[in-house]
Amino acid sequence: KWLQVKGIINENRAIDIKFKDKRSDNDKRGTFTNEQCHRILDLIHAGFSCNNSKRRTYGDDGESLVQQLIVLGMFTGARIAELQDLAKEDFLCDANGAPKGIYIHGAVKNSASERLIPLGDFPKWFKLDLSLFRTCRNEDYRYFTKDTLGKEVNKTIKKIIPEALEDNLTFHSFRHSFETRASKYENIN
Repeated sequence: KWLQVKGIINENRAIDIKFKDKRSDNDKRGTFTNEQCHRILDLIHAGFSCNNSKRRTYGDDGESLVQQLIVLGMFTGARIAELQDLAKEDFLCDANGAPKGIYIHGAVKNSASERLIPLGDFPKWFKLDLSLFRTCRNEDYRYFTKDTLGKEVNKTIKKIIPEALEDNLTFHSFRHSFETRASKYENIN
């Protein structure tokens, strides 16, 4: 579909191809509706988080790491585990220190998932807060803590969308739902 939208191919020949789904019901993920995606974005924009502990808020602007992780994953399509592995050296910045791209290591899913993701324009209300890195001397310092942040992200989504629990909706589903909707617009970075 994306190749068709970008004009690289004229017709999508894979549209009617069906494959037998061998996943268990527990492994299947649902899809967020437009309304659910908007609800998550609106509350994340407003600074909503399940865990208001100071341990999870960093940076000059007091940005929540849960908010940072959800928006960054949404706009890059990166998995939680890939984002949690980001170190200072993985952020490519311009001369002014503004982030322009991130380097994803290929160890999470497979080695072929290694890639460089350009950071396009984020919504005006979102600022990727890298102020924590400016005083850090160690290049392999992790931006996101690894311990329970992924669980907090899913907990936040399930608190915003209570029906997510029964529909097996997770951050993984959200990033795919957002990407699917975004790919329908031609001027998405």
